[in-house]
Amino acid sequence: PGWRTNRKIVVIESDDWGSIRMPSRIIYEELLGLGYEIKAHPYEKYDSLASEEDLSALYRVLQKYRDKKGNHPVITAYCIVANPDFEKIEKSGFKEYFYEPFPETLKKYKYFGAFDLWKQGLDENIFVPQFHGREHINVAAWMHALQNNDNDVMVAFRYGMTGIFPKNNHSLGNQFMIAFDEVRGEWASGIDTILREGLDLFEQLFGYRSRTFMAPCYTWSDRIEEILSSCGIKALQGAFMQLAPGTKPVRHWMGSKNGLGQRYFIRNCSFEPAVD
Repeated sequence: PGWRTNRKIVVIESDDWGSIRMPSRIIYEELLGLGYEIKAHPYEKYDSLASEEDLSALYRVLQKYRDKKGNHPVITAYCIVANPDFEKIEKSGFKEYFYEPFPETLKKYKYFGAFDLWKQGLDENIFVPQFHGREHINVAAWMHALQNNDNDVMVAFRYGMTGIFPKNNHSLGNQFMIAFDEVRGEWASGIDTILREGLDLFEQLFGYRSRTFMAPCYTWSDRIEEILSSCGIKALQGAFMQLAPGTKPVRHWMGSKNGLGQRYFIRNCSFEPAVD
């Protein structure tokens, strides 16, 4: 079921641009030494902010190829526009949450030229950002853990990370990555603000409004669709199943619409070299 075409179309999408995960190889090694089984989890092992070298290598590959009309391949980069400001959060005694635009995070990683390369890729139409969220964490859940002095979460915080696989139960994974998990009511209270601020910040950074949205961890609710619609989002990217908080997964078809007129776009192929 769903929309079909005989045209030869390849859409290449990539998530989590701008989001922090593992800060460095040094920190990775230190966490292994502390007994954290992060080497068993590919996203903890490989994910980090893209450096100038990373972006330049990607662009060289994209610029090698063209379609019959002379166009280079395009990466649709679903990006996170902000990360936690760890210093301000700690100064507040973990009572308040603060964030910083991701170009500021790039500077803290000493990737001073990376955001200029983002803009270069956009100018050359080979790297086109769309909205993935303000940050790739469930802010309220993470702050709740910090305020309760969760040991594993505090260890991660000291290393500039938003969570970690628990030392004694690493199969649980990083529970804070699902940004829009609304199972706990108090966690959902700020989602409206998070989405609106995130979309406004996206426009400030790139000079245009995002037209599509990809929910972190494929998890979002109908209420989020309403907020996004009011902010100009025309299409929702995902897999065949939408993970709806607190209910059964919802099935979608390529090109189908919701009651707000937003289209569902379906990813029908996955390429995750870190996983397999």
